[in-house]
Amino acid sequence: MRTLTVFACGALMFGWAAGAEATTWYVPSQCPNIQAGIDSAAAGDTVLVADGTYTGDGNRNIDFLGKAILVTSENGPAVTIIDCESVDRAFFFQNDEDSSSVLRGFTITNGNASYGGAIRCDFGSSPTIEGNTITGNYSTDGGGGIYLEYGSPTIVDNAIAGNTSLWHGGGIHSYDASPRILGNTIQSNSADDPTWECYGGGIYCEYGSPVIVGNTITENTVDYLGGGIYCDGVSGIIRGNVITLNVADNLDDDCYGGGIYEEDSPSLLIEYNTIMGNVADWCGSGIASYSSSSTIEDNTIIGNIDTDFGGGIYCEFSNPTIRGNTVAGNCGYYGGGIYCGASSPLVEGNLVSGNESGYGGGVFCDFGSDPSFAGNTIAENLATHDGGGMYCYWSEPTVVNCIFWGDSAGSGNGQEVYLDWDSVINIDYSDIQGGSPGVYVVPGCTLYWGVGNINSNPLFVTGPLGDYYLSQIAAGQGTDSPCVDAGDPGSAVPAGGTTRTDRVADALPVDMGYHYPTNRPPDLVDQPDTTVAENEYLTFTLEVSDPEGDSISFSSPDLPGGATLKR
Repeated sequence: MRTLTVFACGALMFGWAAGAEATTWYVPSQCPNIQAGIDSAAAGDTVLVADGTYTGDGNRNIDFLGKAILVTSENGPAVTIIDCESVDRAFFFQNDEDSSSVLRGFTITNGNASYGGAIRCDFGSSPTIEGNTITGNYSTDGGGGIYLEYGSPTIVDNAIAGNTSLWHGGGIHSYDASPRILGNTIQSNSADDPTWECYGGGIYCEYGSPVIVGNTITENTVDYLGGGIYCDGVSGIIRGNVITLNVADNLDDDCYGGGIYEEDSPSLLIEYNTIMGNVADWCGSGIASYSSSSTIEDNTIIGNIDTDFGGGIYCEFSNPTIRGNTVAGNCGYYGGGIYCGASSPLVEGNLVSGNESGYGGGVFCDFGSDPSFAGNTIAENLATHDGGGMYCYWSEPTVVNCIFWGDSAGSGNGQEVYLDWDSVINIDYSDIQGGSPGVYVVPGCTLYWGVGNINSNPLFVTGPLGDYYLSQIAAGQGTDSPCVDAGDPGSAVPAGGTTRTDRVADALPVDMGYHYPTNRPPDLVDQPDTTVAENEYLTFTLEVSDPEGDSISFSSPDLPGGATLKR
């Protein structure tokens, strides 16, 4: 049976639709300002705002008054501007608004307020904020662009750019809320104050269950923790985002998490993101995990750079599950790809390649860490000193079903693995270049060279998704890799995983090393918004093909009349 994984980076929404008795209130031809339009409106009405720049009383600190109404521009944010003139914010939702209170299609700029420079949602209010440009706003406390407290607002398809907070959340600050943050561009926001430690250049989340899906989070800056996203005590989802070129940097403090910083978040799921080119001036330029046991799964973590620990992933006092990621081309002085400090993560089914460091080009295990490595390929990493593939300092990792090959160390010591300071390592059913002599053991350390290990060229070949498939006659190559069917007989095969260039799934006995997915999520093309008129219906069909080129389609149920289908 063929299986298709469909992953959408946008949001599918049923927008607000006016009923038969609804009234449209026109600003400024009928109502002099936006607040006057809202004051006049009843549930189901629309406040339609003409092109222009709106300033002064009635056009700032606007209150929806708990009404289920649509406040929208006539022709979009480029020509409909709310200029707060650095006096206050534009909107304050504070009366139990729900998703039927919709704000759409404005540019909001020059807001200046504590807690939400442009928009504040408080007291459990949960409006829909859609299709706006929120730029050049300023908050003395949290949320240069948007501040959320409690509630479950939907923030979708907005451009949130160039906002500043003197505390946390340059773009968005969420406190004990469960927002849906979907398909936004969150760019060039900053959380920076020379007298405070600030968190979350792009997004700050403390407590709650945020859903952060399909956003572009780029070029945001913070002076301490979380250039792109900061999470503390949350149980949400970070999925399918492009998190790139964010910076955590401060000349006076050690900074963590250029892309993502997460702390005390045992149920946080971080998956299917592209985390690329982020910078932290200390630890975890891609992802920094502190005192957490989150799941970090199926991400592409590439080209992140920091000055010290864990260029790709940094773990401190953490036991996350790190599964199915590509960790490549990252740099950090201790652990170019992954750093574990006093941590015992499960590191399973990852590709760790082309990373660089001083010590531990692929992985650095430090200070009482006991990580478990299973089914990884750790290849072609570079340490300018010791431990090209892995460096262990006072740690006890276990390794099974892994490939360590083509790594290098400038000192010549531990091209693949280097053990230091009372470290102990157990290796079984793995392909280690150089065999047991390829593991450099400092006196006082212990290597347990178990069963099923080999020292044979794995015969990597290039396939549809990368360069670390295994040569297999059944897939069309001339010879079989020695790693095929050479894993632990008691190990399960990764679900939907393959080492074959023809994408046929692996079967027992399991192959050593990283398994590519047999199916990759398709790229979805945006379609125009479609509004269904009264008494009409719409059915939509998603058509994709599986790896063999066969067509697969999915049709929705009919949508009710008066609904709007959004991507």
